[in-house]
Amino acid sequence: MSRTVIGAFIISPHAASRAQQRGLKRQAVELVIGLHDRVVAVGNGREAWSVSRQRCKALRAAGLPAAVIERLDRTILVVEPLTAAVITVINGHDEADRRYRRGEQGRRKWAWKVAA
Repeated sequence: MSRTVIGAFIISPHAASRAQQRGLKRQAVELVIGLHDRVVAVGNGREAWSVSRQRCKALRAAGLPAAVIERLDRTILVVEPLTAAVITVINGHDEADRRYRRGEQGRRKWAWKVAA
């Protein structure tokens, strides 16, 4: 299976198959890559990228369709920043995905960092 490229990011075969299994379209992955404002360290130098609810509200006010914003609110990408590769795609907001929203250290504020 070949790798997919979105901008400067390589989508691994695992991430592509997980996105398909979880019903996430390429557009949602592209939007999270371009619009993410929440970055959480999840271990081994990897980061979980997602779009915060505040950013989703701002995008809704800017005129982005509600269906797209709803999908963005739940999509989490695990990224290897050094190689610019998307490792996996998660359709989050349940107990099992909490690690990807809060980081390795749980609720401690220093586990969060905001992308520029």
